[in-house]
Amino acid sequence: MVNWKEQALEKQDFVIDDLKQLISIPSVLDEGLSREEAPFGPSQSVRWIGF
Repeated sequence: MVNWKEQALEKQDFVIDDLKQLISIPSVLDEGLSREEAPFGPSQSVRWIGF
């Protein structure tokens, strides 16, 4: 049987490091840069995730 708590604890540092990187991306709306494919402007977070 899988010990989910143990699995989570093993990955905790990795998840926290990823979260720190993601929340360090500035959230700034620049309507002048909006396009049809990016209505809110370019997004660093979307590129970071890999979309």
